[in-house]
Amino acid sequence: MKKILCALVLFSSLAFSSDFENYKISCESGNGADCSKLAYLYYYGNGVIRSLSKAKEYTSKACDLGDGEGCNNLADLYYNGDGVEQSYAKAAEYTAKACYLDYGAACSNMSYYYERGQGVEFSYKKAAEYAVKGCDLNDSIGCYNLGVSTLEKMGLSPTRAKAQKYINKAKPYFKKACDLGYKKGCEKLRELKELII
Repeated sequence: MKKILCALVLFSSLAFSSDFENYKISCESGNGADCSKLAYLYYYGNGVIRSLSKAKEYTSKACDLGDGEGCNNLADLYYNGDGVEQSYAKAAEYTAKACYLDYGAACSNMSYYYERGQGVEFSYKKAAEYAVKGCDLNDSIGCYNLGVSTLEKMGLSPTRAKAQKYINKAKPYFKKACDLGYKKGCEKLRELKELII
């Protein structure tokens, strides 16, 4: 039994070592997605010694190579101050680039920044534009947030008919969030179906 376990550990180490080397070679050859994978390994210390400086190095390279996920992850480093000086402005800059590269979660994050004026000037209009793009790119949280912001407008409605209009407008956003696997979207959709105005 011990021999089998030792063999499995050795095999998984060799397989990881091979994957790591393949990612490294691919990254050095210009594959941004594999640079992001290397950054992930270093950030979490998966199979390598955890290194935030290496994580930042490979995340930056991924972003420079046009990998939207890499740009979004670089933005997260700046937003949280992980291995870099915390900066909402830099976080917003890299998040915007990731959104431009059609990384849906980044578009939803930009919506969040504009709603709160973090790293950018406060703007509900831009927040809505980014949320729409995030949802269009199938980011479940972006769709959910669009539904929530649509319902918030309902509070301003003086009539039942107008309130129902906002509910009907919000439902597809919650349905899409639910269809994309976001449980809160499913819960909100159920609530709205049970709501009587």
